[in-house]
Amino acid sequence: MTFFQPLWKGFLKTITPVPDVQGRDIAVLEAVGSLGFINRKQIRIAQQTDIGTGAGIGAILDGFSGTARDLDTGQSTMSRMFFKGDISPINALRQVETTENGFISETKEGEIRFDGRHARFTNGESTNSNLTFSDADDSTYSFS
Repeated sequence: MTFFQPLWKGFLKTITPVPDVQGRDIAVLEAVGSLGFINRKQIRIAQQTDIGTGAGIGAILDGFSGTARDLDTGQSTMSRMFFKGDISPINALRQVETTENGFISETKEGEIRFDGRHARFTNGESTNSNLTFSDADDSTYSFS
């Protein structure tokens, strides 16, 4: 029995057949992730006022799949979010990311993820990036 587990999800750009002197059927598959996929076209965003950074990221991603995102609310409120003319989605995302001092990434499931400046832990234990580490055996966050 063979077991396959996806390591990454993305979007197929091209399939290029490759000649092989030994007669094997070979093809090169070129793919992009979610950030590359949304960056194929320019977008225009209406001016927003008093908007949180997470909501700003959501506004930039409007028009793209709403199920393929994992957005933190962020810690900052932007008094004005405005982009002059058309802008690439990645440049708009990076500007909001910088405002928050957060992080935009792709998950292995193909989602676009935004983490605010206070890191989220995926184990559900904490949403606070200020933790106490100890070398004690019974410490919650230990090191050796």
